Amino acid sequence: MYATAKRQKRQEHILSSLDVAIAALDIAEKVSGITPAKAAFSVVKEILTMVKVRPPYSALADHRLKW
Repeated sequence: MYATAKRQKRQEHILSSLDVAIAALDIAEKVSGITPAKAAFSVVKEILTMVKVRPPYSALADHRLKW
């Protein structure tokens, strides 16, 4: 039980950190006057968003084992 709670807390911390990073990149993209920088901020923001919404690897492995 303790390990599950600890894992949940770690996942919440990671999601919170990703939210902050995505928000910071969004602001940087909006205030940047350099087009290549805007493109780079946008790409990195999209990658972090994909990482954020992807299910954990362990969930994918558990799903595959059930088949």
